[in-house]
Amino acid sequence: MKIHNKLRISRIKGLKIIGIFLLIVYAATFIRHQTKELPEQLNYESQEYHIHDEEIQFLSDITINAVEDEPVMEHEIFDAFHDVILNAEKFIVLDMFLFSALGASEVDYPSISSDLELVILHQMQQYPQLNVWIITDHINTSYGSHTAARIKVLEEQGAEVVYADLAPLRDPVPIYSSFYRMFFQWFGYEGRGWITNPFGPDEPKVSLRSYLKM
Repeated sequence: MKIHNKLRISRIKGLKIIGIFLLIVYAATFIRHQTKELPEQLNYESQEYHIHDEEIQFLSDITINAVEDEPVMEHEIFDAFHDVILNAEKFIVLDMFLFSALGASEVDYPSISSDLELVILHQMQQYPQLNVWIITDHINTSYGSHTAARIKVLEEQGAEVVYADLAPLRDPVPIYSSFYRMFFQWFGYEGRGWITNPFGPDEPKVSLRSYLKM
């Protein structure tokens, strides 16, 4: 009985030590990724410029969801995108977070990404020397579970694609991300999908590692 009690006490002490250790690592991870130095030139403040009112053009995207009537959508910003692209002969840099139709299958959203894809392809064919750079996010691949179809088409035609590396940035949800960094980040995030995509049941399935990363 005494030996059993000693083993039980020893096991409890061991679990407490492990728990305290994990708590310390969690706290250190939490603090580290909330206070770490940001990459150079990320927090950039430019010099002050003075311009005249006539040099400013305000562009807006407006969506009005009417109760009974059809929604009203006015998209000046993406119309301006098209105009800029169709005037480009040497260089295009497109910084677009979501460049896909993820989540749009059940709602009649404007075909923004597909329209942009077609406009860029048209311009690349018109000007073979045109350099196209696309800066985007891994959300388009559900973090490695499938290909980004629209981006892949442009990449196959010669566009350079840069996926933003978020690792050097501070964590936006540290309560979760600290836990993720401790236990799951070491396994990567690419893999065959089997979980319903959070963007909708009709979207490509995602792997558990991609889901946790996302």
